[in-house]
Amino acid sequence: MTTLFRIESDWLSLRCTQAGLDESRPLTAADESRFRGWLRDYHDSLRGYGDEPARLRLGRELYAWLDGDAGWLAHSRATALAPWIVDFRAPRDPDGLTRLFLQLPWELLADDRGYLAADLALRYAPVRRLGEPAQPEAPSPCRLSLVFMAAAPRDQRRLNYEAEETAILDATAKTGLDLTVEESGTLEWLAAHMAEEAPVDVLHLSCHGQGGTEPALCLETDEGATDLASVGRLIGELSTHRPRLLFLSAGNSARSVDARDGSGIVDSLALAVLREGMPAVLGWDGSVSDAEATEFAAHLYRQLSRKADLQAALAEARFALLNRIGADPLTRSRDWHLARLFLGPTGGGPLVKGDCARHRRGIEGGHKEFLDAKGQQIPVAGRLEFVGRRRLLQDALRELRQRNHAGVLIHGMARQGKSSLAARVANRLHHHGPVVVFEHYDAPAILEAFRRAVGGREVRDIIDAYRDRVRQHPDELADGLRELLEGPCRELVKDDGGRITSQPVLLVLDDLERILCDPGPGGLHRVQPEWVPVLRAVLEAFAKADSDSRLLMTSRFRFTLPQQDGRDLADALFALHLPPMETAESRQQAARKARPAGQAKAVPDEARTQRCIALAQGNPGLQDRLFSLSLQDPAACDQALTAMERYLAGQLPDQETVRAFLENLAIDHSLAVLKPGERELLRAATLFELPVPLAVLDVLAKTLALDAGEPCGIRLIGLGLWDVYPDMVRYSELAPAVNALVRPLAGTLTDGEIRALAGVALPELLAGWGGADGSRRPYPANYELARLAVRAGQPLGLEVTAEPAIRWLGDQLRYREAAQLARQAVACLDRHQIEIPLALLRVAGEACVQVGDTPTARSAYRRALARLGNLLSQGQTPDIESHAALLIAHSRLLVQDGYPNEALEFLEQTKQLLSADPRFQREHSIVLGDIARIM
Repeated sequence: MTTLFRIESDWLSLRCTQAGLDESRPLTAADESRFRGWLRDYHDSLRGYGDEPARLRLGRELYAWLDGDAGWLAHSRATALAPWIVDFRAPRDPDGLTRLFLQLPWELLADDRGYLAADLALRYAPVRRLGEPAQPEAPSPCRLSLVFMAAAPRDQRRLNYEAEETAILDATAKTGLDLTVEESGTLEWLAAHMAEEAPVDVLHLSCHGQGGTEPALCLETDEGATDLASVGRLIGELSTHRPRLLFLSAGNSARSVDARDGSGIVDSLALAVLREGMPAVLGWDGSVSDAEATEFAAHLYRQLSRKADLQAALAEARFALLNRIGADPLTRSRDWHLARLFLGPTGGGPLVKGDCARHRRGIEGGHKEFLDAKGQQIPVAGRLEFVGRRRLLQDALRELRQRNHAGVLIHGMARQGKSSLAARVANRLHHHGPVVVFEHYDAPAILEAFRRAVGGREVRDIIDAYRDRVRQHPDELADGLRELLEGPCRELVKDDGGRITSQPVLLVLDDLERILCDPGPGGLHRVQPEWVPVLRAVLEAFAKADSDSRLLMTSRFRFTLPQQDGRDLADALFALHLPPMETAESRQQAARKARPAGQAKAVPDEARTQRCIALAQGNPGLQDRLFSLSLQDPAACDQALTAMERYLAGQLPDQETVRAFLENLAIDHSLAVLKPGERELLRAATLFELPVPLAVLDVLAKTLALDAGEPCGIRLIGLGLWDVYPDMVRYSELAPAVNALVRPLAGTLTDGEIRALAGVALPELLAGWGGADGSRRPYPANYELARLAVRAGQPLGLEVTAEPAIRWLGDQLRYREAAQLARQAVACLDRHQIEIPLALLRVAGEACVQVGDTPTARSAYRRALARLGNLLSQGQTPDIESHAALLIAHSRLLVQDGYPNEALEFLEQTKQLLSADPRFQREHSIVLGDIARIM
């Protein structure tokens, strides 16, 4: 049942046919003042967890005002049937007062018994509509289709988008869902994906949002940097193929603000997109937690997949979030009220009415084909187990889409997850049928894989024509593949109903190290002679075919495939190195392992879990094995962890599980094929704790006159001894690092060698990472630069890198290292008679206080105060915040040393300093508290 509140021209009208209501009343200047006060109170309440009573009070005030003297809400509720949809309707171009009205948190409406949205018999849900309703688009005859894209720029806090995707799939498992995922995070590729999938019922964008006067979504560039997608860009790219519902699952995407110049209200991103013609837009009026956004989306799509009306689905999702079954009061939803649904004239109603699937493949597509092909021989992460690897997945998909190469080769250390990543690529290329070849790589086996995976008369006829020929002449496989790729596997074809009738393939040749032989002197691995014609045929076919089909290979090692004319066919492959998992990905893998599909979550020992993560060094296979042991046999796990500690310390592991795993990596064998110069460069690279630009390693190789290959270190990368990452400052450049499981066997450096090598590397590294301008340099990069400077005994860059480096160590709870770096940095700068920045002195003092080194802290503070006095005497005005922080830190140390009166003098100075600036009210209150404790 729907109740209509219409606002326009300073009047508010109510219409509720069931209750026989058709009334109106004027809006006054006093109402506008109330609206502004309520909005201010609401947004103040969002800043903390302890403001639920304030929100409930606000909900009751809103209820009382809307109910009015005539009892509008009371009369409407008397005849309401659940869900009770309240339609707040406004003109297409609302004025300022109307926009204020629409901003109000009507979701909070509450009476004496509590929130209306929590009432089972009512299940109240407000929606905001601009314009009069028109005939909506007819519901789709198929089941619900959803395009999902998460954006995770490198410089933004990481979102748990995999959990959101999994929750949506789990919630719609019984009804089915045509889900496609756009992994790029970019607006351009999203637009292409929407065109390919059109018509689309729902587009779900999960990312960070920028609110304020210039609202935008924080999407990605191709390099993974933040790309602010404004209203204009979103509409420009998506207007041709608009979804029935656009869900902007980004913080503040539905929050409007006042213009800076006082000229009025700036529409939220959601409202602005709606006004540009989107039928329905859902957003968040504030910062929402990952967990609650995920839970809400799961409930919403469960209802929509069941053919529910959009407004009713919203009501059910909000009710479910607010009334979690069996939820402890302490875990009650905090963000249930933040979702805002905006409707245009054609928005709302049911999105689907059918049950048929648009896609041939289910949600396990890609993963299933790998599992079927590999059986139990090599574990492959399924949909529910796969985590992370976002940048690598993006790189692989981008190369396969753009087709600048004949195919993609994923290579890296054993058990690093190459097959799992390939399976994920296959899953994401949902319009490509996976053809997986594993263990048997002869020409007839490849044709047979096509027959099993693709089928159809045309495919069978081509295979029958070539099967016997390729047994005798494997090179003729190129012709057979060309016929398949340019014939039945050429492109995506749909019938008039939008169903797929034929599609391209993704041919995956998995674990190719099985058919490689050791490299010759100075070269990469080679293909065994009997397999050369087959691989040549495959590469030539995909390089020349006019087809949308694609080629993907996995191998532990890079390899060469020379032609008689001197060309290396392997150069036609895009080589994608797979490094270890990041720490955040390792934690996610552990969490997934603790909750297998369809089972209750195990309760592992947290300390043991953290040891598993730390000692696995990012290797997914090793971590999976250790964590499985922790759940099945904790005692055996502890023995394995101790063995890993021994190995990482340079000793032999004494536990069978660990020893067998490490032997399978065959690190010793890879080390044995290195030239002396390569072996020495590998040892020299242990100088660094982080990946560094290849140019830095090249400088080391040239300084040491090492023959390390051309380009530098190519074999160290090809053998998996060096991992390769995007550089942390210049994303488009490569940054190698010694593999963590190789490092114990790479050799050690003496203190003298470290000092000399650090001195050589530091100038090149500092220049590559921004020099004196550290604005784009992340904290870990500052730490690496500062660490190398003190190891080299050189002050180069230390005055700009040490302070952020010490802060970062403190944030990582590495307090002793922070204090040690502080002492070393100050001493190094003093030795070279370089003036120490004020901020560095203060941070050095704070770091030393943290570990009880009060003499050093006292000295740092005194020097900082003296410097401050000199600045003030010269008429310079230091930064207020930094000035106050120094005074507070020094006063607290004085109290600790037993000098409260002296501390009081500094606190009084701080109070005066902060009281003059309203920005520092909180800090001012803290100082008053410090003063009160002394008095």
